[in-house]
Order: sequence, then structure tokens, then C-alpha cells
Amino acid sequence: MQTGVTRPLKAPSQERGFPRRRRLATSPYTILAIGAGLVLVLEYLRGSATFNTSPAWPIVEALVAGAALLAVWPSRTELRLAPILILGGAFQLGWIAIHLHLGVHGDHDPNGLYSAQGEALLHGEYPHSEYPPGAVALFALDTWLGGGTARTANAFLMIPFQLLCVAGIWALRTQWTPWLSAFVALWPSNAFFWEFRFDLVPTAALVIGLLLGHRERWLASGFVLGLGAIAKWTPAFACLALVLWLLRRRRVRPAELQLLGFAVPVLAANLPVLLWDKSALLAAYSTQNARTVTAESFVYLPLHLFWNVSPGHWYFQGADVPTAANSAAIWLQIVAVGAVLAMAALARTHA
Repeated sequence: MQTGVTRPLKAPSQERGFPRRRRLATSPYTILAIGAGLVLVLEYLRGSATFNTSPAWPIVEALVAGAALLAVWPSRTELRLAPILILGGAFQLGWIAIHLHLGVHGDHDPNGLYSAQGEALLHGEYPHSEYPPGAVALFALDTWLGGGTARTANAFLMIPFQLLCVAGIWALRTQWTPWLSAFVALWPSNAFFWEFRFDLVPTAALVIGLLLGHRERWLASGFVLGLGAIAKWTPAFACLALVLWLLRRRRVRPAELQLLGFAVPVLAANLPVLLWDKSALLAAYSTQNARTVTAESFVYLPLHLFWNVSPGHWYFQGADVPTAANSAAIWLQIVAVGAVLAMAALARTHA
């Protein structure tokens, strides 16, 4: 029965638009982007001071980022690599841009240590560095690109290695790794550390090397871990763990390929420097002997809980600890490394 009243019909495109907007608003990528944007706003409001400031700022940033990550947890298996890489790269670029705009001076290492050692290498002198040749070469590249200072160039050069870490974690293809890759890409405490350190280089090599080992590409795995070891020696432990795991299963040929791949970049980087300046090369290892517990050490927190220790004047310098605490820290690290190697060798996984 007609009433004589006609209702306006919605256009088909309008009807399709509402579900599309709803999907966009509830998309995990939208939630992550909003969280990352709010963190950047908070970092801008924090200002240029980064030392002796209120801990409330990084705590609130962590809460905001954590809320966004928890919100997308139910959709973790739907997260795709490309959007995560875009979000992670944009977040880190925004973080760096904000700090440059505010005039954040940055950490001591890129402004002092990296720049001085990079400048020395650019002038034909190999420095007595506490880092291996790959790191010194990176410092030289940072300093050359930065026109005499490594601070800004290092921040931008770390972004590709950040994305490699994210991609390597995602590529493991477990139920957890898509979400974990988003966590690594967007966690604010990571962003500050990555901006002023070069640790992403060996970390990316560690992640990709383990991924290649997981896929049983042993020669490539060893080669990538060797590339990481010429920047920092930590990836060498991963190579050793894989070799022990293979030997325990009597897989001698893959173990040989792993060692061969590892040896190629390590020898290629170290032998020329050994011939050039033996004492400077060995300084990368002998200098570590003089190190004591710092507030950055992973052993600092347990020592702080069970011993009367406190940070030094600078967090990267020696903490105020008794001599016995330094000895205890050495043994704690030996036990920790030995335990990790033993667990890796005894693991029952396929790769």
C-alpha cells in the first residue's frame, strides 16, 4: 500500500562507504598508527632535555604504545609485513625528525666516541677502539656522511637495520611473530636507543642469521652472523650455538658450512687490520678486560637488588660497586652464556 511518502534512496557507493570506513577505523594498522602518533606527540611535548628528566614521559609513552599493541593482539595473525615496515620506518623517521627539530643533543657515543674514531680512520689512522673493524668502518661512514659528526647520520643509517630486524622476526611465520615484529618496530624505548647506538647492525645480522639457520641455509647463515660479528662479537655466540647443535646431531657437513660462512667476513675484515696495526686490532678485545659493572649492564639490576650498589655519575661509566661485585658479575655472565649455549645445543627443535 502506497502512502505517498517517498524516502530518499542511498547511493550504492554511499552504502559501500560506511562498512569500508568502519573497517578502516577498526583496522589493527589504524590502531597501531594512532598509538605511534600519540607517542610522537608525547615525545615532542617532552622537549629537548633527556638527562635527569621525569621518568613519567617514557612511562606514559610505553603505556600508550602498550595499549595499542594489546588492542591488536586478537588480530595478531592478520598482521602483514609491508604495513608493519611502513609504520615502523615512519615512526622512527618521525622520532628522529622531532629530536632534530627540538635540538636534542643526543648520547655521548655518536657525538664523541663514534665521531672521533671515524675521523681517525678517515685520516688514515686506525684508532685503538673497543669495537671490531666493522664498527670502526661504520663510524667512519657516519662521520663522512655527517660532515665531521656521526650523530645525525648514524640515526638515519640505523633505520634499514631496524626494518631488517622487523622483517626477520615476521618471516619466522609463527602465531606470535607478526605481533612481535610490530612490537619491535613501534616500542618507544627501542627508538631512543636505536637513534644513538649502532647495535642494530649486529642485531639485524643476528636475526637474519638465525632465520637462515632456521631454514637450514647454513653457509648463508654463517656469513651473515660473521658480518654481525665484525661489528660486535655477540653474533659469534649464535654461530657457536648453531655449530654445537649441529655437531650434537652428527651433522658435520652443515656445521662446516656454518663455520666457513662465518670465517669469510671475519677474516676479510680482521686480517688487513692485523697487518696494518696489530695492537689497534687487539684493543677491541683487550679494552673489554678493563670494563666494570655499569648501570647499563644486564647484571646491574640483580646486583642492585641483592647488593649495596648504585649507578655512577654517568650511566655508561662504572657503577659504585665493591670489587667483589665486579667479580660476581663476570661469573654471572659466564654462567649465563654457558647456560644459553647448553640449552641451544640440547634443543630438540628441527633448526
